[in-house]
Amino acid sequence: MDFSEKIRMLRKERKMSQTALGAEVGLSMRGYQDLELGAKPKYDTLFRIAEFYDVSVDWLMGARRSGSTPNIRHSSPLQSSRRVS
Repeated sequence: MDFSEKIRMLRKERKMSQTALGAEVGLSMRGYQDLELGAKPKYDTLFRIAEFYDVSVDWLMGARRSGSTPNIRHSSPLQSSRRVS
């Protein structure tokens, strides 16, 4: 699944229009539609989309890591309660 398919799936899961979703991430309806049709996002747009959907940029862009599935972020590493001794 590529970036455009992932953001389309995530938007439909939330039952949002392209217009509403574009407004949430600072894009026009046409700008968001272009991303769903295969346009590559600008760096800052990519981060806003990942933050809105609470997923990692790596997952959105299709990066794979051996032995892990880093697709959904549940907390920021900075918010971790684990301490290093």
